[in-house]
Amino acid sequence: MAPDFWNDPKEAEKVMKEIKSHKNWVEQQSHVEEKVGDLEVLYEFFKEGEGTEQEVDNKYDEALKSIEDLEFR
Repeated sequence: MAPDFWNDPKEAEKVMKEIKSHKNWVEQQSHVEEKVGDLEVLYEFFKEGEGTEQEVDNKYDEALKSIEDLEFR
């Protein structure tokens, strides 16, 4: 938004790379939160007799893999 932002292209590119990096982390965090949220909902259904143990196990594995991938990065 700064009118002179692009006056120094090298500095502007550095800032844009940093923004992209932060955006990537936020997207990955959101993805993990979504997987964990899906697991929580499915587990509630399971407790009410609406889902199977296999479905919960599969969703747990997906959530765990997402968490491990994020931790690795």
